[in-house]
Amino acid sequence: KASRGGFADCVELILAAGAKLDKPNRSSWSPLMVAASRGHTAVVEVLLNNGANSHAKTGDGKMALTMTKSRECQMLIKAARQRPKPLPVAAGMRPRSDPGRSFPAFHPSACPAVWAQAQPVTRRG
Repeated sequence: KASRGGFADCVELILAAGAKLDKPNRSSWSPLMVAASRGHTAVVEVLLNNGANSHAKTGDGKMALTMTKSRECQMLIKAARQRPKPLPVAAGMRPRSDPGRSFPAFHPSACPAVWAQAQPVTRRG
């Protein structure tokens, strides 16, 4: 609903709370598709910056890029498609530099200097 309404701040809060980024609705539309189809540029940007799948398709083959008429949304989606896809992260590891922050997925071969400083994640409570 936050994507449909264009509430970028709410989308950020929902994602921070652990919502699934690409969870489709009853019509098999992802939040990115919903926001793009309504021209909500700020929401599209938040979703893409958090790793939304810009290649996802509906049951009938529609994609966010073809659903939007907004030039800004089209440009954001096209730019996201040109970014390299993140490599899988090893389970339970993250860099030491900021233990409280989530980082994009990375692989040891992609960034050996950071991986060398990685430490196991410890759970509190």
